[in-house]
Amino acid sequence: MRITFEPLKPEHSRIAAHLRQADIDEINALNGLSPGVAVAYSIANSEKGAAVFFDGDLSAVFGISRGVIWLVGTDEINKHPVAFYRTSRRIFRKLSNGYPKLENYVDTRNIPYLRWLQWLGFDISPPVDAGGVSFHHVVWESRNCAL
Repeated sequence: MRITFEPLKPEHSRIAAHLRQADIDEINALNGLSPGVAVAYSIANSEKGAAVFFDGDLSAVFGISRGVIWLVGTDEINKHPVAFYRTSRRIFRKLSNGYPKLENYVDTRNIPYLRWLQWLGFDISPPVDAGGVSFHHVVWESRNCAL
């Protein structure tokens, strides 16, 4: 399998049609927007980001917007987690440069995203109920992590 990546572009929002169910559920729980609108908005508002391709197929996009990190992906990243984690760690090192702190709230049901964030060195707080759905506050601080 060949893994490549490139800087995030508006056309990468096409991934929304192929998202993992966990990402769709989290988008619905957070804001009720359609996945297409939510992904396009996230891409448009990111200062930095990357698209990851497995054998030429768009498999994940992630970005940073005002200190908030986000990720959505297809089932391909679940099929090849080690390869995705290793590649994304290299990308994260570049993208996180200049940010003393990154954070987000993650649906407790989105286990793949939580595992990815843990792999990157994020601290994951106990879940907090927000209107019937539980979320973890996740935080990464550059001084606490040696990537």
